[in-house]
Amino acid sequence: MWRKVLAGVLGRRPIHTSGEALAAWVGGKFPNGDGRPSIARIVFATHPEHREDPVLLCRTDWRLREVMYGKAEPRTRVERTLVDALMRQFPDTLDIAHRLPDQYAAPAALWTADVAVTPEVYAAGFDPPDHDANMLRVRFDFSGRHPTATLIPTRFDPTATARRRLDAMLARGAKFIRAELTQANYALYGPATTSGACMVMLSFDYRVSNQEMRDWGKMLHPLKLTNPTDPVLRDAVWPLEASERSWYYHRRFRLPDALTGGRAVYLADLWAHRPFIADGHFPSRSDVGDQPRLLPCLAETNDSGWAGIELVPHNEVETYRRRAAKSN
Repeated sequence: MWRKVLAGVLGRRPIHTSGEALAAWVGGKFPNGDGRPSIARIVFATHPEHREDPVLLCRTDWRLREVMYGKAEPRTRVERTLVDALMRQFPDTLDIAHRLPDQYAAPAALWTADVAVTPEVYAAGFDPPDHDANMLRVRFDFSGRHPTATLIPTRFDPTATARRRLDAMLARGAKFIRAELTQANYALYGPATTSGACMVMLSFDYRVSNQEMRDWGKMLHPLKLTNPTDPVLRDAVWPLEASERSWYYHRRFRLPDALTGGRAVYLADLWAHRPFIADGHFPSRSDVGDQPRLLPCLAETNDSGWAGIELVPHNEVETYRRRAAKSN
């Protein structure tokens, strides 16, 4: 589905010339060195069907950061042009919006601008490291001589953001699954209130049992940072090491077929919104012994490119199961 969104209808112009939209920030100026930007370079969509889509913006944000900061090469000439536009002198004239290439993420109609992140925005709950509170809101106006975009210090609602991501996944045809918890940020095992990242194992193949996923996870977890001599185990364990270093939005790895008997089984990074977790925290391995630690999720079935997965509220499993079945 992401390829349809990113390919889209070439050259479509935005329908509206003014309004509000969610915005992701792809860079910033950090005068205090505390990770809190005073000026942010943002990306936002103006097409009515996409301006409130956090999945599109988060995917765009993560991919652009990956290319802009040298962790990946541009896939296409269009992406190279896009990155060049975003790497312009920083900061640019504040609040002036620039149109990004039509061929990228059409028909979303992507724009970029440099905006001041005021104390009011932080007071409203903006928290850059928190995946549930790092989306900004922008007011854009293209009716004048110069297109403009300014931030709106709207109160952040992390749970509403998490639910909006679930709605966006349903719109993309995601299926309801139960994924096996493989590893998680240590804070998610305790009675804290903050959310965090984890890694899960999942499969859409009915021949893969929950216990098999549990056993694979139990086998691979102790092998982290040991550089196994078996090439199959090396290929299977490095995604856990990569995720432990840094999670990545909607990143997914396929386990080696030699390990799974040719069945498609994946390890995936997952953001765990704390209020969605049963009992407010994950059980440790010692809590459950050899029993699976299954998490209700919505997941896209595509095998390449962006492959989304989002955590479902523990007390609304049947609701989301029905909604997913209806959308497929």
